Amino acid sequence: MIIALSFFVRGASGALKMYVGEAREGVRIGDLATIMYTSGTTGQPKGVMLSHRGILAGARAKTERIPVSAGDRALCVLPLFHSGGLNDLAFPSMYRAATIVLRRSFSASEFWECVERYRIHAFYIVPTMWNILLRASESKTVDTSSLRLLE
Repeated sequence: MIIALSFFVRGASGALKMYVGEAREGVRIGDLATIMYTSGTTGQPKGVMLSHRGILAGARAKTERIPVSAGDRALCVLPLFHSGGLNDLAFPSMYRAATIVLRRSFSASEFWECVERYRIHAFYIVPTMWNILLRASESKTVDTSSLRLLE
């Protein structure tokens, strides 16, 4: 699945409503937007409350440190319930109106196929995925010239 912010901006309101319903009146920037669950460094599960302001500030900070622009394409193989998939890749990409190529799961061969097929500029993965990707036979033959931002 590929998601471009322009899909939402150009008036796909019918499709958008089908997934998220009507926007609530009176939502303020400081209101709770989501709760991300983490075990952090303690191993004890806890919910981290994120406001709309916090999400926007995080996306802004990330894109100031790592340049992302509207013409970029980011590959997301992490689940969106994971902070890395949502806060480190999806929100910053949407903040700068970049296109996101979403995959249901991680597969090294599919990952490299997407990099080449969609001319991916950026992705965010965990160390175990790096290890799997670099050991995959495709890593030696795939065209990676489009890649700029790797995390």
